Amino acid sequence: MARPYGALHVLVSAGTVSSIERVRLMDEVGRWTGTAPSTFGWAHGQVADYFHVGDPNAYDFGDAIVVDGQLASTRRDVTVLAPMFERTLFARGPGPALVPFGDYVPEHRATERGLRTLRALGFDEVVFYHTTWPDEGQASSDPRDHMNAGARALLERLPGLADQASLRHRVVLEMADSVPLGIQRAQLAHGCRLAVLARDPKKFGFTYVDRVLHDNATPVLVLGAHTGES
Repeated sequence: MARPYGALHVLVSAGTVSSIERVRLMDEVGRWTGTAPSTFGWAHGQVADYFHVGDPNAYDFGDAIVVDGQLASTRRDVTVLAPMFERTLFARGPGPALVPFGDYVPEHRATERGLRTLRALGFDEVVFYHTTWPDEGQASSDPRDHMNAGARALLERLPGLADQASLRHRVVLEMADSVPLGIQRAQLAHGCRLAVLARDPKKFGFTYVDRVLHDNATPVLVLGAHTGES
């Protein structure tokens, strides 16, 4: 059943397991969501479901967030939280989430969706990150002067979006040599515990999202692409 992002619906990917293993999985979901397994329920705005599917690549996950290490690379339409071998989101202590932003319209909507999800996951601060290619017509060394109109438009909206989600925010702008490397370095520099990336429904193949998933050392939340967005 579809649920709004305000009520976090978490699925833990697993095969057929014993009841003891199921308890362990529920404990793990509890650590990830910050909610004790015995208190999962709508009163806390969070729901965790244990599931087993024969072929996750053919399963309709709806609007669920799937905690899984591989699915983010094989399903573009599913929102996946890749743990990247961390035991919990805050295993290394409290910290903000990194939200890279760009210039295309679906990413604007994905940013709003991601911020609501971050609040439900227990974050209270976000670092908005943007890297831009140098504009040869600009003599300025300020990255802001090299941003295109779409990115600037979203930049102006970010403080309001963060306020709506009750998140403190910072903005980091730079001209990195590589988008994935810029994202990874920004995470380390600002102590971020999670990176939030959005799939572009118009891009296929090995994208920068896949490169971050391949090389990242901290958890990544990949917002699935919705083909109806344009």
